[in-house]
Amino acid sequence: MSQVDVRKALKYPPEVFMGIVVKDLSSGLNNIVSYTGLDVAKLFYALTGFSTTIASNVALDITSDGRPGYVTVSNLGAVRGLDYMEEVRVGCLRELIVRARAISSVSNFVFRYLIKASHAKAVHKLLYGGTLTPRERDLGEKLGIAESIRAYPVEVWNPYKGVLDIKYQSMSVSTSATILRITPKSGWKAVLLGISGERPASPNAFKISVSRDGLEDIMELDAYGLPTYATWWGSPAWNTLRVVAIDELLIEAEVASGGPYKVRIVYGLAPVTVAEKIAWGLDLTAEDKRIADKLNLYDMVEAGILP
Repeated sequence: MSQVDVRKALKYPPEVFMGIVVKDLSSGLNNIVSYTGLDVAKLFYALTGFSTTIASNVALDITSDGRPGYVTVSNLGAVRGLDYMEEVRVGCLRELIVRARAISSVSNFVFRYLIKASHAKAVHKLLYGGTLTPRERDLGEKLGIAESIRAYPVEVWNPYKGVLDIKYQSMSVSTSATILRITPKSGWKAVLLGISGERPASPNAFKISVSRDGLEDIMELDAYGLPTYATWWGSPAWNTLRVVAIDELLIEAEVASGGPYKVRIVYGLAPVTVAEKIAWGLDLTAEDKRIADKLNLYDMVEAGILP
């Protein structure tokens, strides 16, 4: 599997996607993940967690916005393996590149990662050194964003925020099948929070795909790189998915060989908030508009403080 195409996948920001890269490494430097041109697309990405194969002959180097070695792991023999997420938070306004340097060749090396994505707003640029537009500068001054950043710690964004009901779907699959299909009721959203499964013995034997609201296969995950079915890896909260659907969330399994394989899906349900409606371009009721005016939601959404 290749890296997740975040530009294709992003629909209801902010969202968190999972990517799984399975690759044979050659001796020397190997490109694993590369996201560039974020500034041109006006996007903000943040690497919020990763897992790798345990490999003592491999080192990892993460470049953020032109800074090679912003995060380094000199010996992947010391990581905890695919059942755990290594806790990082690396925000990027221009580029995110992950490379692996191998002393000798490695077959079926796995790099699984979580990436948060949204449109680049004033708050992101103030936090990560971007250039503000005149409008963003005005918003920053009006809302006191820079002063707030200096005055107290920035709150860690929580993918569970606002999710009222959290549910699990577990099943065993021997053939290609639908794992989960959720159609939220009017005014509500479904939020995919976690995927784990029974890892096959080799790559490409068992795949899980995620589609939502007319966007097909926004994540295609080789289960060879998943956390195992018995592992709950969604804590702390920033090591969690957040993929939103307001019409339909569809998760499917494709079994090419072997099986049966166990799968577990964690998802939540919650009302769509007024701030989310503004951010996502959804229709507002008269009451929504009254709330938005009273609480200054339009400016807060435009600045990136909400949702």
